[in-house]
Amino acid sequence: MNKKGFITDIVFFGVIIFVIALFFIFGLKWFSSVNDSLQATDMDNSSKEIIQNNVDRYSTVMDGIFIFVALIMVLGIVISIAMLPTHPLFFFVGVVLAVFGLIAVAIIGNSYDSVSTEESISATVDEMPATNWIMDNIVLILAVTVILGFIIMYVGTNR
Repeated sequence: MNKKGFITDIVFFGVIIFVIALFFIFGLKWFSSVNDSLQATDMDNSSKEIIQNNVDRYSTVMDGIFIFVALIMVLGIVISIAMLPTHPLFFFVGVVLAVFGLIAVAIIGNSYDSVSTEESISATVDEMPATNWIMDNIVLILAVTVILGFIIMYVGTNR
C-alpha cells in the first residue's frame, strides 16, 4: 500500500481552492457581462427577468458550493491524516514540511489577494463574501488543519 504524507494534500487543497475561487469569480463577471448585453436586446421581458434572476442567484449559490467544497476537502485531509501511520520520531520532519506547505499556500493566498484587489474585478469579488473570506484566511484555515492533523496523527500512534 502506497502511503503518502499530508503535506501534499495541504498544497493540493490550496491550489484547487484557488482555481475554484477564480473560476467562480470570473464566471460571475462573465455571466454579468453577458446579462448586460442580453438586457439591451429586444428579447421578451420574461426572458430578461429569468436571466437577471439567475445572475442575481449566481453569487449566493456559488458561495455555498465553495464553502461545501472547502469543508469537504478539509475533512478529507483530516481523515487521511487519521489513517496515516507514523512514528513520533518523525514529528520534527513533519513540522518542517508543514511549514513549507503553509508557505506554498501563503503564496497562493497572496496571488488571490493580488487578483481580487484588481480594479476591474474587485466589485465582483465583493459579491461573493464567503469565497473572499475563505481565500483571505486560507493560511489560517490550513494552519489549524495542520495542527489538528498533528494531534490526530500522533494521538493514534499506538494503533
